Order: sequence, then structure tokens, then C-alpha cells
Amino acid sequence: MSQANEASGISWGQEVMASVVVFLVALPLCMGIAVACKVPPALGLFTGIIGGIIVGFIAGSPLQVSGPAAGLVVLVVDAVEKFGLKALGVIVLGAGLVQLLAGVSRVGRWFRAVAPAVIYGMLAGIGVIIFASQ
Repeated sequence: MSQANEASGISWGQEVMASVVVFLVALPLCMGIAVACKVPPALGLFTGIIGGIIVGFIAGSPLQVSGPAAGLVVLVVDAVEKFGLKALGVIVLGAGLVQLLAGVSRVGRWFRAVAPAVIYGMLAGIGVIIFASQ
């Protein structure tokens, strides 16, 4: 049991139940976003599993949960239409490498200059688009 679990008194049973709940929420979400991206649902399932394992090892918090970002559907659909499904893996790995390099070089502080209202507006717009498309 981890130190966080020992300090809070959480048992393995509670950990397993929490994992099952996260899995049951993430499974249809990963597959649904894959379908929205015009790729096979199995790819959404695989990326959700791989992403969950990787985040589990490198997470900054023992309570961190990750999943697909619906806001990126538009970009992924465009990439699939322009470059094809075979190139999507290379594109995603390249984007991940850019993110890792940005994190290592501490570029994130420059993005704090963007007003929170701009970010909230963008997220609200994405929500409206998703809601309207249902």
C-alpha cells in the first residue's frame, strides 16, 4: 500500500473499486472520442489503456486521473483526413515529444500570460460545439 493510502486509511478494496469506476467512465469516453475522430474505436481503447499506464507511472499526484481531450477532436480529424490513419501515430508521438521538451525546458510559464478568461471562453466554446453536435 502506498504512503498516501496508509496515511488516509484507504484499503486495497477501495482502490480497486475506484479503479473500476474510472475504467467504466473512461472506456466509452475513449471509444466515443475515437469514433468522433473518424478512427476505429479499438484505437481509442488502446490509447486509453496505454495513456492510463503511462500517466500512472509519471503522475504528479497519487489521485490523478487522465483521459482523452474532446477539444482535440477537430485537430485529429483534420490530421486523419490530410495525412491518413497510418501517419496519425507518428503525428501524435511528435506532438507528445514537443510537449515533453516544453515541460523539460519549463516553457509553461510563458503560457500563464494568457488571461484565464480566454481559456474559459475557449473551453465554453468547445462545450457549446459538443452540445450542439449531439
